[in-house]
Amino acid sequence: MCIRDSCYIDRFNISVLFDGSRSLLQTAQRITGGKAFYVLGDINHLPFRTASFDCVLMVRTLHHLNDPLKCTKNIRRTLCKGGNLIMNYSNKRNLRRIIKFLLGDRSHSPFSRQPDTTEANFIHHHPEFIQELLESLGFNISDYRGAGILDKLAGVLPAFLFSILPTGKRLAPVFGKLFLAPWIFLKATVNAGETSLPATSIEELLICPQCSIQLVRSTSGFCCKECRKVYPLEDGIVDMRIGGM
Repeated sequence: MCIRDSCYIDRFNISVLFDGSRSLLQTAQRITGGKAFYVLGDINHLPFRTASFDCVLMVRTLHHLNDPLKCTKNIRRTLCKGGNLIMNYSNKRNLRRIIKFLLGDRSHSPFSRQPDTTEANFIHHHPEFIQELLESLGFNISDYRGAGILDKLAGVLPAFLFSILPTGKRLAPVFGKLFLAPWIFLKATVNAGETSLPATSIEELLICPQCSIQLVRSTSGFCCKECRKVYPLEDGIVDMRIGGM
């Protein structure tokens, strides 16, 4: 099972696309032909039971989050033992930033382990910060990929060079292991935890984001037996936001 994104749907028995934007989920519905479950919510209040998923895909998300520990801890809870997290982050220690720093631009150090929050709503992270964050939550990082170098060079270098240079796909593992790319993708596996319980429907996965109680299906959506809040199901999208509309 997989949270967020559409290209892996056919690889899983149950796929869940989770986002904070209704319009993006509506777009995902069209692209995927309604094959997944679509959940609208807050990543800091994930409405899924513990050990719901054996795979979570989180791409182009972490750099928008002010509290990466809280977010990643929530995701860790939803993963079962042996489950995988595929994610990426904006790497502050990339090649371009290192060169600028060595040439005298000391406004932003690529070597500082602290997150770089100089851009509004865009946070760059140091590789060691991400590694320690994941390891502290019980993840084992097994693979890295780097992206965002060759596409920048495409408008600078002569076209014929790209016929002899290795492709970005071939160089991605190198850029990832050296942490030189602006974007680092990684695969991390949960070392311990609860074994995933088989689920055949979305009802078995959803919990109240306020009470953590499993929901029951109602005529208008899903209802929490504890706080009595109803999370509406409209046009195939479950609205699991605590604040509602």
